[in-house]
Amino acid sequence: MSVIKDGQIIAAVVYTNWHPKLSIEMSVASIDKSWATRHNLKAFFKYPFIDLGVKRVMTLCSAKKRDIIMFNKRLGFKPEGYHREAWELGGDAVSFGMLKNECKWVK
Repeated sequence: MSVIKDGQIIAAVVYTNWHPKLSIEMSVASIDKSWATRHNLKAFFKYPFIDLGVKRVMTLCSAKKRDIIMFNKRLGFKPEGYHREAWELGGDAVSFGMLKNECKWVK
């Protein structure tokens, strides 16, 4: 899925590691913070939880990116693990999970 503004993609979400009815991993990349509207967030979470019917969504980020960690928490993700030397660009990673019944975007 992507968000387009003025004819340019400003954000995209990629879903990987799908385990039907169980879980999926969600990754977001953006060049403009304006993508994070209620409408877009509802769509990004509706797809895995409602359309695919998974119980949980997971995401991973660099342990150095405090702003991303806080953003994930504000979205409703819960920290689930700390992974030493696991970030592909170097350093440690933090994994987050969200259960369907915790997701404020699809209630």
